[in-house]
Formats: sequence, C-alpha cells, structure tokens
Amino acid sequence: PIYSSNKNSTPLYAQGNTHWSDYGLSTALVELLSSMDENSINKYEKVGVKLANNEVLERLSFISLDTYEDDYSVISTADFSKERILLIRDSFFENRNGGSELKVLFDYDEIHWSYIEKISPEIFNLIIDSYSIIIVESSIESLLYYNLNEKPRLEILSNLFPNESNWY
Repeated sequence: PIYSSNKNSTPLYAQGNTHWSDYGLSTALVELLSSMDENSINKYEKVGVKLANNEVLERLSFISLDTYEDDYSVISTADFSKERILLIRDSFFENRNGGSELKVLFDYDEIHWSYIEKISPEIFNLIIDSYSIIIVESSIESLLYYNLNEKPRLEILSNLFPNESNWY
C-alpha cells in the first residue's frame, strides 16, 4: 500500500488496509470525471465521518477494529446521460469500495478482469463497439507486471484492442 509521506496530510489509503480511504476514492473519482469530461467542474467536500473499511485487516489478521475516517462527497457537473460506459474492473469499484458512489455519478455496465483475460480479440471488439467510454480499473501490479503465470493486463489489453485504436 502507498501512504502519504507528509504526516500532516490525509492518507490516500486507509491505515492497515490495501483499499482506498474515502479521501483517496474521492480524489480518484474527481480525476476520473475530469478526464472523461474536460469541461465539467468536479470537486469533493468533507461531509462528516464514517466507519472505515477494514476488511483486509480483518481477513488477514483476524482483528476487527471500529475506526472512523472522514467522509467525502463528490460533486460533478459532468453529464454522461448520452454515453454508454463500460467498466473493466478488478475489485476497487465493488460497492464496498466505492462502486455505489460511482453509480451515483454515472451509469455503467461492468465486466470483471477474469472474463476479459479469457476472451478472444474478436469477442472483445464486439463488446466494446457499443461503448463510447471504457474505464479500465486494475491494481498497478496486475496492470504492469506478470502475476504467477499470467501476462500483465496492459499486455492483454494491447492484444485485445484493434491496432488502429487510440487508447491511453
């Protein structure tokens, strides 16, 4: 997990957890919305406190802690009502980690990486042809590096997208 080096700043990741804190999620959502619609105004604001997500800590060390973190709300002027959006996801945008907050900002269909890694380029292209925006969510480790006997996800994507496509 990555933690902020400045002790006075809010960490992007929850302490003792590999999942994003609400502050980190809100920051990521504002960046995502701003890249999807450059003319929109996107911001987050603190709205209170909430129980922190400590699932990983509980699962790995059998310690249940009731800790609280700042609760943020994302506000956006972006309008994606005419867009078809596909989210290729790992686990970050599951409801417990922010998926429910993302659904409030815009509607999307989703496909899990475990499906993408098994299909042919032809099937993949049939799927993506009906979408105007595709969001790829993955851990940096899985995206860039080999994991066991699997190829990095960036390599998998480069083999699935048509050669003439411009993606970044």
